[in-house]
Order: sequence, then structure tokens, then C-alpha cells
Amino acid sequence: MIRHFIRRAADAMGRRYQYDAAYINAMADRDLAMTIKYGLATTFFMHRKPLPASAFWAARLTATRLADCGSCLELVMAMAREEGIGAAELAAVLHGAPAQPDADLGMRFAAGAITRADGFAATHDEALHRYGEAGVDALAIAVTGGQFFPLLKRALGHGNSCSPVLARMQAETARG
Repeated sequence: MIRHFIRRAADAMGRRYQYDAAYINAMADRDLAMTIKYGLATTFFMHRKPLPASAFWAARLTATRLADCGSCLELVMAMAREEGIGAAELAAVLHGAPAQPDADLGMRFAAGAITRADGFAATHDEALHRYGEAGVDALAIAVTGGQFFPLLKRALGHGNSCSPVLARMQAETARG
């Protein structure tokens, strides 16, 4: 019964976001307890309070792009759009030049944490000053979630490259 509910939820998510959730169904078929824990992790990785949506989604988008999974990147973009993040802002984050200050800080935080950038301590302090400790926690969750799902999918044999997604976004941005 629980397995059936998980499959229905995964399929509904797949339809909602045009996302291939086959790996979730495969996990449910193999190990129900693991899949329930996966669902709990999914909920955890969506925690963003008290961050503005633009900071959270810029951090998540940057982390997902750096993890190099095209379908995960498309999913994150769709979720961000649902929370009111515009296509132009998403494209600006992907190109490393967001105009919105919270998006810029979220992007720099994610990139700095993942690449161990020399200036990350200053970026961390800036985030701490702007959002407080709970905000830094939420940024860390956004970054970790952005890496977790692509790495899990890749390790399960379901990962794919971001390149086609980024090329399509460039073409869409150029068309206006």
C-alpha cells in the first residue's frame, strides 16, 4: 500500500514537472524503507526559511548546475518558477551575473562552498550578516540539496549532463 502511494506521488511529480521519476519508483521497488527516508530527505532539502526565494533558488540552481545533471537542473528551474522566480533571473544565475542582490549572494555562496573558493569566508560572513544563522543554515541546505539529488541519480545510473539544458536556455535567452 505504501509502495503504491510512493509510486503515485513520484508519477504525479514527474507529470507536474515533465521529469523522469523512474529512479524513485525503482528505489521503491527495491527498498521501501530507503525510499521513505528519501522522501524525508526531499522535504528537508526544501527548507528555506527565512531566506528570500531568490537567494534559496539561486543557491540551489548553482549547486545543481555544478553537479552536472540536466534533468535535475530543469526540475530546479521549474520549481523556482513556481515560487515566482522569473526566467530572466534564472538565466542570469546560470550565466553567473544575477542583478538581484539576494540571487547574487545565493549564487556566490553555493559556488564558493562547492569549489572551496578562497573568498568563501567573506561570502559566508556576508550571508550571516544579511540572513542570520538560520539563513546560512537554509543556504547550506539549498547547496547540499542541489548536489545530493544529481549525485544520487548519477550513482544509481540515471544521471545525465547539463550541457543540452544550458544550450537550450542560451538559445531561448537570445530569442528574448
